[in-house]
Amino acid sequence: MIELDVDQREILQRELRRVMPSLAPATTLRHRYERLSEALGAGAVPQELMDALEQVLEMMLSTSRPRRVYGPAAEQALIALYQQTPAGARLRQLVDQVNRSLTMLKAQRIERLSFSLKRPGAYQLTIGTDQCELLVSIGRDGVSVDQLSMGV
Repeated sequence: MIELDVDQREILQRELRRVMPSLAPATTLRHRYERLSEALGAGAVPQELMDALEQVLEMMLSTSRPRRVYGPAAEQALIALYQQTPAGARLRQLVDQVNRSLTMLKAQRIERLSFSLKRPGAYQLTIGTDQCELLVSIGRDGVSVDQLSMGV
């Protein structure tokens, strides 16, 4: 179960009220969102509604709507909430792993930085130093270290 602060609840409920009219009545998705809205009103989202919460947060955050409509602080609050969900926690772990890998580059001279397109929505960052080459993938599924070559 995840407890939400007043601002997080209010923003999510506003966004659900905005989206709900576009959903066909008596559909599974509409029912899940109605249940999520009720849980938000109570101040906490139970485990069985976590996927609905993740879906709403991913939809909102991927469009940058929270920043445009509610401001940067609201966006950061929703990102923090998303990181408490199972999907958000997995992405946060991936970011932490890449950041740990990047710390090994400390004190190395960066000689090469480049991005390449792997496929639509997926990119690769190549970091070449005087001691190694690190390939980092960035895409819809998160970020990961693809390859580390020493002595290149």
